[in-house]
Order: sequence, then structure tokens, then C-alpha cells
Amino acid sequence: MSLIEINDLSFEYSKEDKALKNINLKIEKGDFLCIIGENGSR
Repeated sequence: MSLIEINDLSFEYSKEDKALKNINLKIEKGDFLCIIGENGSR
């Protein structure tokens, strides 16, 4: 059993600005996770 599980997550700001496409993520107990990258702030 996973603590967090994401399947086929997609998000787009508009048709031209796609942020995520079909993301799958499984986080198990004891896993360490760091997500980095541009945040899009203006």
C-alpha cells in the first residue's frame, strides 16, 4: 500500500501552456521526495 499514489495526472494553463501530462507517482512510507524547477511566478 502506498501513502500517496497519483495516476495519469495532467494540467494545462491553456492549450499552449501544458504543465503536466500523464504523470504517475507513487510515494511509499520512508521515501524522500524533492520536487524542484521553475515555478512560473511573474
